[in-house]
Amino acid sequence: MPVARESTPSRDGPRGSRIPRAGGAIVRHGVRITSPGRLQYPDVGITKRDLADYYERIAERMLPQLRGRPLTLIRCPRGVGESCFVQQHHAKGIPRAVRRVRLRETSGRTTDHFFVDDLAGVLACVQIGALELHGWGSREGSLENPDRLVIDLDPDPELPFTEVIDAARLVHERLSKDGIASWPMLTGGKGIHVVATLEPTTWKAVSEYAKGLATSLEHAEPARFTAGSAKVDRPGRIYLDYVRNQRGITAIAPYSTRAKEGAPVALPIAWRALDGVRGAREFTVRRAMDEGVPDPPRELGQAQRLPRTRS
Repeated sequence: MPVARESTPSRDGPRGSRIPRAGGAIVRHGVRITSPGRLQYPDVGITKRDLADYYERIAERMLPQLRGRPLTLIRCPRGVGESCFVQQHHAKGIPRAVRRVRLRETSGRTTDHFFVDDLAGVLACVQIGALELHGWGSREGSLENPDRLVIDLDPDPELPFTEVIDAARLVHERLSKDGIASWPMLTGGKGIHVVATLEPTTWKAVSEYAKGLATSLEHAEPARFTAGSAKVDRPGRIYLDYVRNQRGITAIAPYSTRAKEGAPVALPIAWRALDGVRGAREFTVRRAMDEGVPDPPRELGQAQRLPRTRS
């Protein structure tokens, strides 16, 4: 199979413009990407080459957030909506650029997981058709010490997105009262993640803090929020998912693409930039390539100590 070495951005546009054939291969940062013209998002004409272009463009911002975190991938080798599956264990066929890490499960069993620590690793995920990268709250070498807190605001789809933004600001205010700076991320799905960058702590501390925050909001405004996972409790409300702060539970990685039509991405954003945002899928691969990626929120780089108890 022929291999072309190239680094220039793809000129392939959305549906109706010229789409390259799926054959051949390209090499990016030492990673061989086969069938670069294969459509991963047929509705908007996004190919494997386009995804490689995108990750090259945002690598400097993405890698500090992703590096070393055990991953769960959503793989769609034939493109979004076509035979997608979840993979969290290392297996035959995973490229070398994706690193192996051995983890002990809660059952006591030891299994092989994987992580990436450079752009080559991310591009290897593109090669195997991974359209979503979800990461642990801790990193290889310090797996028992999470360094982030995530409150996932998962709304009833019928709610206006302005209500999700207002709820995210409320979570932000509650965290601020405890001296914790936080930043919002459009998930590329339905809602917003409110995230705090932490000095390494314990799983017990971060999970208990997150649960306390979510349940206090539910008790204060039960018609607006639920902290329970039962879907029967969610109509008309926003589910405050605090469980993502437990060992082994993942959250979508900042700047990861999502396996959804339109090729949306998970975007960290400044609080002031939330004004006027119409939905969690507003930022896309195509928009990133055409307009660039907004500056990350300043709070993203502010690691802070988690208080022992909520005020």
